[in-house]
Amino acid sequence: MSRLPFEMLLGLRYLRPKRTFVSVITLISVLGLPFLVLHPGAQS
Repeated sequence: MSRLPFEMLLGLRYLRPKRTFVSVITLISVLGLPFLVLHPGAQS
């Protein structure tokens, strides 16, 4: 296993929570868009 530089390790540590947060938003968007398309009455 290759050893990561300190800067890379620090960057990954800060990027990880943000990336999972963005993926949660993406998941909600992907699931929410078909719902709005199939149920046009839901948007008021």
